[in-house]
Amino acid sequence: MLTGLPSRRLDMTHHDPAPHLRFVRNERLQASGKRHEIWGRRLIYRVQTWGILALIALVSGVAGYLVLGSLGAVALLLVAVGALGAMQVAPGDLVLRLQGGRELSYHEQPELFRAVWELSQRARLRVAPRVFLMSSPGVQAMSTGSIGRPALGITRGLLWHMDQRELRAILAHEISHVRHGDMATLGLVQALRRVTRLAALVGALSVLANLIAAVLGMALVPAWIVWGLLIAPALVTLLTFALSRVREFEADLGAAELSGDPAALASALMKLEVLSARLTPPWLRLELPTWLKTHPDTRERVRQLSALAPSALGVPRHRARGGSGGQSFPSGFLLRFH
Repeated sequence: MLTGLPSRRLDMTHHDPAPHLRFVRNERLQASGKRHEIWGRRLIYRVQTWGILALIALVSGVAGYLVLGSLGAVALLLVAVGALGAMQVAPGDLVLRLQGGRELSYHEQPELFRAVWELSQRARLRVAPRVFLMSSPGVQAMSTGSIGRPALGITRGLLWHMDQRELRAILAHEISHVRHGDMATLGLVQALRRVTRLAALVGALSVLANLIAAVLGMALVPAWIVWGLLIAPALVTLLTFALSRVREFEADLGAAELSGDPAALASALMKLEVLSARLTPPWLRLELPTWLKTHPDTRERVRQLSALAPSALGVPRHRARGGSGGQSFPSGFLLRFH
């Protein structure tokens, strides 16, 4: 048990079935005739991802060009390459530790670790993510790091409020993010976003320079350059939000495949929305339009999950099995023990 948690045992042993039963739910997804729909959705998400990335790079490149010409565009490219490289070698636990996370050991939560291992194996990750307990009071899970150095952060509230199926689905969602390299992608976008903000600062200074130049009778900075530099950060920000929503949709799809239980993820998403509304002060409960959100609307996510396998929405829970069944870890698969 985790220190400070209510006396509620986290039992996930029923998600560790015998080898011949491991992919029963995945086979149900295939038998439902939805496999072609899954492929189609994944293709759409990939096209949207690359399209949005291209637009972000274009806007940032134009902003760099307006400030420093060709040199600015080249410098922006170097920043992007450097940011992507840094994401690949940076410790996966750095962000979690900075937020007060504490790494869990296998002996504290063996069932949780076995679930992370099994889902990571299904995702064909070479390294299982390290698991951290976050100190924040909310109900949250997050993934950080690259495919080679992944880490997962969960809060006490998540362990307490989610049942076994829901927690497993949430873990599958985060591991899907790791599998798709979403942290590196979003890290690259954030680097471009910061550079674009610097260009906007130059635009703001250009406004002041134009005022001084007008008084002294000197040449003015063209208005279209000033407006371009001022608008660029807002465009990159909106495109970043759109990219985040697309990656969440694909992570939901990947979680449904890894866990074979889209109903559990749908249930977890609805529960998270209710808990978030309950924990948020009334004056902060603003209903923002979709294009200003980093996550898609929960109702749309649930609708898409239910469309994957409608029969799975009533899947009965399997009875818990005693013990781990003598499960062994495959050779060459890295799992941290303490």
